[in-house]
Amino acid sequence: MIRSILAFSLAATLAASASAQCVVSGVTTTDFGAGSGFLAPAALFVGADTASCSLEWKLDAPTCCNTFVSQHFLVFGTAVDPVGLPLGAPFYAGSNWHIGAPLVALGPFPGTTGSAPIPPDPAFVGLALSSQAVLDYFTTIGLTHDFGVSQGVLVQFQ
Repeated sequence: MIRSILAFSLAATLAASASAQCVVSGVTTTDFGAGSGFLAPAALFVGADTASCSLEWKLDAPTCCNTFVSQHFLVFGTAVDPVGLPLGAPFYAGSNWHIGAPLVALGPFPGTTGSAPIPPDPAFVGLALSSQAVLDYFTTIGLTHDFGVSQGVLVQFQ
């Protein structure tokens, strides 16, 4: 399984072969824990595009007043911690780490969307990975960076 996770990380940096058939038919997701952010908790939504054989995600992260999400990372692990480990400054109050065993961090990705190719490895079918996004909020007044996290999302490959 570690080999598959590492393959996923490598695949995020390499283009997937156009002729490779996608081994997964989609993903199901289950949320756990809570997120944090500038005005409200950031929300992570994860899906699969089987035509391009890629995992895709979007973050709903409210911003205003010269503060915006400049980049984000997506972290994957194999364990779920619904209570979470509290994160201190420079993270926003209420930020908790919900992945019990982080294995791979993808990114940085600009803004609030991202995607990564799913490797053509049959080990992905049935694989469940916990995921959580880390968002970098940049404020143009004061030129500061603060960080938030999304809720956790358990991603099960079908």
